[in-house]
Amino acid sequence: MEYNVKIQQTDPDIEPVTIDGVHFILRGKLAWFYRLFKTMDCEEKAIRELWPYLMAEKQKAVSVAKQNTAQLVRANL
Repeated sequence: MEYNVKIQQTDPDIEPVTIDGVHFILRGKLAWFYRLFKTMDCEEKAIRELWPYLMAEKQKAVSVAKQNTAQLVRANL
């Protein structure tokens, strides 16, 4: 017996979060983890648990922004 299988890849669910005035877009496992705690009314605990990961994401975003700005400055020289 033969089966035809069609695989469709979808974009991961995202979860927008604002913590201390900083906006984050959580994706993948972080979004799933945050949503899980949020459904159990433990949003504050989720933020505490995710804090190191959120700060790492923030650092990556700031680093990329600085690199892009430096490239623009060099291009304009």
